[in-house]
Amino acid sequence: MVYLVLTRKGYEELVQQLQCVPSPLWVNKDVLSNAEISFLRSSGTELTDFIFPITPSDTQGVSEAACTVKEHHPNECVWVEYVSPL
Repeated sequence: MVYLVLTRKGYEELVQQLQCVPSPLWVNKDVLSNAEISFLRSSGTELTDFIFPITPSDTQGVSEAACTVKEHHPNECVWVEYVSPL
């Protein structure tokens, strides 16, 4: 399974739930610091960070991001963080 994380809170909850950083992992711009990204990659995590921000409440933008992830991982299920608009 490939994970698409849109917020810092979502990242922290996912890691807590799984008890590890999932891999492969795609994260929204600025969810992780450059130092965190470097550390995770050097630790073997397959990590992709978007170079542009995805607004979590923008269903079209999130859908497009999920499609991008799916293009890179065609035989995998994609888990997408859902952020309630409330």
